Amino acid sequence: MNGTKDFAEDVPYRPLRKPLEHGPASNFWTRWQSRVKTFDDEQVKGPFRRFRHIHEFNQDSGGTTMVDRIEFAAPFGLIGRLVEKLVLAGYLRRLIEARNRYLAGDLS
Repeated sequence: MNGTKDFAEDVPYRPLRKPLEHGPASNFWTRWQSRVKTFDDEQVKGPFRRFRHIHEFNQDSGGTTMVDRIEFAAPFGLIGRLVEKLVLAGYLRRLIEARNRYLAGDLS
């Protein structure tokens, strides 16, 4: 593995209502819309030699498509690469797909 894995799921966009936290209108709710194109989580310390989770959001005619990219490498050299191929790649795919199904259901 030792590379990028793409997991694409359709997740609908919905504007959020957020409270203003500062200023004279801090006790009122306001309409909040944001267009996030991408953000990522990167392991600083943990069980992987390297782990990065990139979230991309692309707007199309049917709504917003969320694409997850996972870049990872297991520790322990050759044994770690074998575990990546036999266990980790499939496990991470199933984990991300389950999370995306949950998010899609929660947002619809």
